[in-house]
Amino acid sequence: MTIASGGNLRPGFNGVGALTLTNGLTLTNGSTTTFFITDTNNYTSLNIQGGIVNYGGVLRLDLTSYVPNAGDVFALFSSWGGGATNANDFTNVYAIGNSFSFTDANGVWTGTDSNGFTYQFSGPTGALSVLAVPEPSDFALFGLSAVALVATYRSRRKVS
Repeated sequence: MTIASGGNLRPGFNGVGALTLTNGLTLTNGSTTTFFITDTNNYTSLNIQGGIVNYGGVLRLDLTSYVPNAGDVFALFSSWGGGATNANDFTNVYAIGNSFSFTDANGVWTGTDSNGFTYQFSGPTGALSVLAVPEPSDFALFGLSAVALVATYRSRRKVS
């Protein structure tokens, strides 16, 4: 299946369900693919058997009804049976509902929402993960630990 420039792919129905395809999928530049995410049991996805999934165009994540939880993982693109292979990259990834943009690092797109949750979409796996952003106190603890290690190293070095 090919989604042409100007085309929209929205799997599922009313924000729930999966669209199953065989023999791959091509998302051309200028197309938009939208996933609706409510919670880990209610989100839209694509199941692809065999072929190649050629990413392209825009990936749009509708998070309007989603309450983020660190550790949530959504298999947006999954393969079964013949095992599809993911290739290429999207031109842009963004979220609506809690609007924020993503930045690309070799097929891994990362963005942080206004609540401090980091979302990461992995092109190679087709999964969206939600991560917690470390609190400032975590950075302080890390800094103190580093200072303690340096002090221990220096004191042992003087004894030798």
